[in-house]
Amino acid sequence: MVINALRLEPLRALPVKMKAEPVRRPAPVVQAPAAVPKTDNRPSSPRPGTGTWGTVDRPAVEQKLTAIGRALRTYADAHEGKYPMTLQALVQENLLKTEDLRPIDIPSPFHYSGQNLRLPLAPQIIVAFDLIGFDQQRTALFGDGHVETVRLSRWPEISRASGVAKMETRQKP
Repeated sequence: MVINALRLEPLRALPVKMKAEPVRRPAPVVQAPAAVPKTDNRPSSPRPGTGTWGTVDRPAVEQKLTAIGRALRTYADAHEGKYPMTLQALVQENLLKTEDLRPIDIPSPFHYSGQNLRLPLAPQIIVAFDLIGFDQQRTALFGDGHVETVRLSRWPEISRASGVAKMETRQKP
């Protein structure tokens, strides 16, 4: 019978787990974005929390649309009652200047929906309108030449009436 002799060794201390203290890091430094020089006519960024860009010079937009309406009428009178395919045709015929085709303070052109239309037009047909809209309004040129600024909440109703009138105009013999 063999007896294993046990050797007794002194006990070693087990490592004690210490409670970790949170690492304290300095707060990040937030720097304002570098100012970017304006290279176009767009207004500055929207006011925080509003989603709006500020004010729009609606009387100036109305004047430009009125001038576009007069030029369209002159063009149509000279072309057997037909409206041009684009507003640029008015510039090519020296009825308008290029800057007359732009709304105030933004680079976007007016939307033109007079393609394939002929005189006479129903008064509720929308021929052109501005694309600004950030002041919750839209200014439109109508078939009878009048210009009106309307709230965007009314725009679907007005647009629908215009579409119906266009369909009726195209169906006339």
